[in-house]
Amino acid sequence: YLMEQWRHILATVASLLAATNMDLVDEVRFVDDQNPEDRSFSKELQALHPKIRVIRNEERLGLTHSKVVGSNGATSDVLIFLEPHCVFGAFWLEALLQRMAQTPKSTVVLPRIDVIENPYDDSVAPDKLYHPGGDSVGIFNLSNLQFTWTTVRSRNESYKSPDPYPSPAMPGGILGIWRSYWDSSGQYDVGMGEWGGENIEMSLRVWTCGGRIEIVPCS
Repeated sequence: YLMEQWRHILATVASLLAATNMDLVDEVRFVDDQNPEDRSFSKELQALHPKIRVIRNEERLGLTHSKVVGSNGATSDVLIFLEPHCVFGAFWLEALLQRMAQTPKSTVVLPRIDVIENPYDDSVAPDKLYHPGGDSVGIFNLSNLQFTWTTVRSRNESYKSPDPYPSPAMPGGILGIWRSYWDSSGQYDVGMGEWGGENIEMSLRVWTCGGRIEIVPCS
């Protein structure tokens, strides 16, 4: 996380703790990408739950490299990558883990990603803070490598919600992956550093390393 507002990080953690069976979680890691002292929030975060750990980069590494730092040394069989500004639905984790248990370990799973409105603050009525993202698949055009979304029914007219479904591409920031496949497929390319390319890079990496991308609408 970098220059995040405390209210957004706190809302993320509060939502995570409220919607998650923490007995299923070994550790929640936040990577502090060289924030100034007033935006580090290390003590505040670690005081919220005994399973929360903050890792501080010794130098600014950028979002993509920081995700690799966050995964280093993890012993859990499953890694879930998230962002510091998320809201979680009930049983989001169980739905992802169930699908991972049903599919080969080269399957990368994503929750259905809805939309948090901007600004996310007290000036917006609660019923206006979110809107559903719908059943969508990730795509990109090879001419410009720009990631975007399209409806799942544009690819499969017989699709019935809420069945899990394959997606050609994925956003790079929110996903569940077996640690063994994360390591064997090469993780992220740390040379990219900043946000904006990890979605294309991970999509191509999954394609070329025998993997599959699936979206799980119940998560």
